[in-house]
Amino acid sequence: SAALSGPVGASSWRRRLAASHREAEGTNHDAIDGHSLGGYQRDSYALTLERGDASRWSFRASARRGDIRLEHPASSTLDPALYDCGARDPASGLWSYYCGRMPLASRVTISPEVPDSRQRVSQVALHLASPLAPWRLEAEASWYDAHARSERDFDGGRAAIPLGVCRSGLTCGGAAGAARPVERIVGVDVLSETDQRLEQWTEELRLQRDPGSRVRWMLGLAATQVRERNVGAFALGGGVLNAGEQLTAFLPATPLRVGPISQFNRLLVADPSRDRSINSSSSSDRDMLAVFGTWDYAPRDTLSIRAELRVSRERERIANLLAPTAPPIPSQSFDDATPRLSLDWHPDANSNGWLSVARGSRSGGVNALTGLDPDEQGYGPEHNWTWEAGWRQAGATGAEHGLRALQLVAYYVDWRNVQITGFANTPGVNAQILRNARGIIASGLEASIRYAPLRTLELDASASLARPRFRAGSEDLSSRGFCGLTLGNTSSFCTVGLTRNPGSAGPILVPWIDGNRAQRTPEHMLALGLSLTPDYAPLEGRLRLRVDAAWQDDVFDRAVDGARAGERTLLDARIGWTRAPWSIEL
Repeated sequence: SAALSGPVGASSWRRRLAASHREAEGTNHDAIDGHSLGGYQRDSYALTLERGDASRWSFRASARRGDIRLEHPASSTLDPALYDCGARDPASGLWSYYCGRMPLASRVTISPEVPDSRQRVSQVALHLASPLAPWRLEAEASWYDAHARSERDFDGGRAAIPLGVCRSGLTCGGAAGAARPVERIVGVDVLSETDQRLEQWTEELRLQRDPGSRVRWMLGLAATQVRERNVGAFALGGGVLNAGEQLTAFLPATPLRVGPISQFNRLLVADPSRDRSINSSSSSDRDMLAVFGTWDYAPRDTLSIRAELRVSRERERIANLLAPTAPPIPSQSFDDATPRLSLDWHPDANSNGWLSVARGSRSGGVNALTGLDPDEQGYGPEHNWTWEAGWRQAGATGAEHGLRALQLVAYYVDWRNVQITGFANTPGVNAQILRNARGIIASGLEASIRYAPLRTLELDASASLARPRFRAGSEDLSSRGFCGLTLGNTSSFCTVGLTRNPGSAGPILVPWIDGNRAQRTPEHMLALGLSLTPDYAPLEGRLRLRVDAAWQDDVFDRAVDGARAGERTLLDARIGWTRAPWSIEL
């Protein structure tokens, strides 16, 4: 990395130019060809030009650009023969899901034709401020553009997906349920790609008043325009079939019999390393207008109160570009208000306590996939109320040893109509969508401390305990297959009952997730650190040793709390030598 900053000649203008290149080899290697997996290269550039300061008119313009190249991550599939819970398929005897800590593969191998994923982001921002004491007017405007293309080995490795082959008009047809032999069994390699483009314009205007008394306030107006396009595609080599042949699903119990015609037939391309078969394409336009304000009041020197309010209206228009003849998706409109009230108490310069309550929200939307059932097409907005209390204590100024910092935080979040991700239940749609669950209750504690037993030694530790649990009445319709409800009406680990969703098409059996932990969220995290700065000064420089260890526990893969993974411990150590203006660090 490199940066150049300073005044522009003898003028009052200042500028800063920075550039950086960062790359990592990756977290694993392909077991067959040794290619790196999980590595990346990132190039970034930034330019800032500004004039003025807080006491007069000020102007700042900045531009940033980033280019990222990402290798395929190290990943593997879990053999269905290892599944151990849910329900058994009466024909094959296989279970529908895996419960417990997911095993790590000893060898990882990815299809060699998968290209690297790419990301490109650009941003330009302008800031203008006019201080006219006791008033201050600020204006901000920004433009943001991003393009991300993600490439994945859909089948998880080089083993490929086994499928049967039938001949059109012969073995592909016939009476339903008739036993027809497959021509042969083939292994197909499936690649997937998502292409996302986003452009965003943001304008914001703020008027502040600080008369120097115990009251301050600010009013603001913000407008945002977002244009987004998403394309999903797959690729499967067409060379596995001869003329007049089709792929059929592979049924483990009867592998030599023709199964249902496979949806992979429409994904066949001439060259899977270059060609793609688009299975989803949508565009969305979102416009938002918001009015916001803050009011600060300090009844005494040690106590301050802040009130905040934001009122917004958002409108979203979505188009399904893959099915332009389908009925148009109606525009979605959302009105919202998010207040916040907080109290700060600072009895002295080294202590600070606070209480706050706030409402947060996120608008709903539409799952723009072709062929979705009506009850899976849209999802509603979510919101939460968060209560938080905390205390922060700093050590005595100038002390060579003793307490340096202490912080304690407790919070409680009441989350309603929460949006969760899961697979669609619409037949023939193998994609993830958003839907709503009843809610989540999350309570937690966080604590951190920095302590110096010696002038040259500092220890720090932090810990957090979080208990995010789904509210009573929550259900996860997308996990019916994992629980085994598509095979029967019982499950070895899921709590099952009739749906309590009033918008459901019928009284179907669904997994109840009341009291389950929210997916992908750890309950416990711990971090420890040690810093040593000895008096020994080689070559008149200063030495510093830093060692950090961080740990978190497992997370559940889905809201039904079956398969889990993610427990890890990270260890980092570095030693540095500094002698101004030089520094070396390992």
